[in-house]
Amino acid sequence: MFAIPEGRLIELYSHIAGYVLKYEQSPPYIPLFRQKDNLLHSFPKEDVVLLMCLMAIMLTPSQELERYDSKKNFPREFNFSWIFSFDSEKLQPILNYLEKMLKGPKENIEKSRLEIIRANSQALPIEAILESAAPLMPVRVFSDKTSIESFPESVKVDFANKFIGGGSLDHGNVQEEIMFLCHPEMFVSMILCERMLDNEVIAFRGFQKYYLMRGFGDQLAYEA
Repeated sequence: MFAIPEGRLIELYSHIAGYVLKYEQSPPYIPLFRQKDNLLHSFPKEDVVLLMCLMAIMLTPSQELERYDSKKNFPREFNFSWIFSFDSEKLQPILNYLEKMLKGPKENIEKSRLEIIRANSQALPIEAILESAAPLMPVRVFSDKTSIESFPESVKVDFANKFIGGGSLDHGNVQEEIMFLCHPEMFVSMILCERMLDNEVIAFRGFQKYYLMRGFGDQLAYEA
């Protein structure tokens, strides 16, 4: 079990408070990615760090609804409260990310932009797919012990959940959740993106991989 020294938390939260208060009089424009939108938004990294700070101090709302309720468009958890209370392995990359951004050199934040893209298309009927003469791309099969995170500089496609991020904000510890922990800035999509419809995708560009996780499920552990 990972124990957080009180002094570390006090220092980090003083940095978080100072960063959030900078935006009190002039909050940035941050869109919601609604169902049926075709939308690309380029975020200054400062805005992503602000959203991560708000999630850390629980200033984003928590929804009172059943997990994966098909009638709701956002997941139940909207901040890091569950992780702070129950999951020390998930907590470590989040704390380390916030410390890196808020206590490190300003260029950690100022030099990049991150994009979230939401798109939808008319799904092809299965008959058209089966009758298509278009060649398939080359396929390689790997051991079931090979992680999707083992392939840097690749496009990663995940079909795990209609709620972006799946169970990343609570007890999920498998493929999609591991991806979010390795790329902590992806957490902000969970408070911005409505539940996906069957013909929709959400894509990320510029979201850096900061950390490694090892193991899977109950064995998941933070590495570095």
